[in-house]
Amino acid sequence: METGYERGFAAGGGTALAPPPFRPAEAGAGASLLVCVHRWVTAQAHRTPDAVAVECGDEALAYGELERRARRLALHLRSLGAGPGVRVAFCLEPSPEVLVAMLGILKAGAAFVPVDPASPAERVRWMLEDAHTPLVVTRRALAAGLPVDAAAAVCFDDEEEWGTRPLESEVWRGPTVDDLAYVVYPSGAGTPRSVAMPHRPLSAQIARQLAGPGAPRRTPLFAAPGRATPFQQLFTTLAAGGTVVVERPDPRALPADPSAAAPFSVSAAGQPAAGVTDSTFRSTP
Repeated sequence: METGYERGFAAGGGTALAPPPFRPAEAGAGASLLVCVHRWVTAQAHRTPDAVAVECGDEALAYGELERRARRLALHLRSLGAGPGVRVAFCLEPSPEVLVAMLGILKAGAAFVPVDPASPAERVRWMLEDAHTPLVVTRRALAAGLPVDAAAAVCFDDEEEWGTRPLESEVWRGPTVDDLAYVVYPSGAGTPRSVAMPHRPLSAQIARQLAGPGAPRRTPLFAAPGRATPFQQLFTTLAAGGTVVVERPDPRALPADPSAAAPFSVSAAGQPAAGVTDSTFRSTP
């Protein structure tokens, strides 16, 4: 019997909040080019729902709970107008909510735009205007300092009020592999320039790394996304069933000027450029 997910998908590239598990090994060598990035993580959540996906101090977030929270955020974002072709920013300190925000925005069909809370206000304003982001996922304490209307701030403080409709029943048109997964603004002097990454090359990167000998099992995240984070490593770690270890950065170890942080850019082949350093982000097998 055809499921609601299959009906929505067949109707026009649609996706559901809770799609059936994606099994790359069963789909053929070209499967990675046809799958949006968040589905790798959804598949892992179906396989190992109780495994730890994110650690942050004494807090641990299992794959199943990460998936549920991301789906609920996606549902809320969709109700506010997020979807394919829309860019949604998130501004968060290093925390498990960073992963929830990234996945929730992608599940909603939008592309995420990371904003470093430590960035100067004028830089943040320029980025949000340039990216045309109608919504920012954040916390109330950070939202107060953002150049956005209160209605545009989606705060994790209100997570329990995001709706109670059955998540599994939600079907909508989702992104295609040629839609954007994220847009970043590398640090540096002068006017920020954006770098955009579609789902297709990012998914292909994940597939190649998973097929290699050393897919990451524990990936520490030290800096707020938006500084120098190769997002491929985060997604590959979760696709492999590993754990992202969020560590609060030591303020003494961070540059006073966020623009002095190592820049993150993406080469034409979709690989993180040499500006990414081990001191900012590193993976261990």
